Amino acid sequence: MSQTVTLKLDDAVYQKFKGLAAHVNRPLSNFIQTAALRFVEEHEVVDEYEMAEIKA
Repeated sequence: MSQTVTLKLDDAVYQKFKGLAAHVNRPLSNFIQTAALRFVEEHEVVDEYEMAEIKA
């Protein structure tokens, strides 16, 4: 089930996100969600065994 989150952004950040979302033809909420998920995936720490399972 989807959850609603309120996010307060400076106008400059909002405009940047809005422009980037339009550039990749995504709704703003989807763009922010995708960017956040990518950040988490890139910064999660997994040990070498977990990484081997992921790659397999």
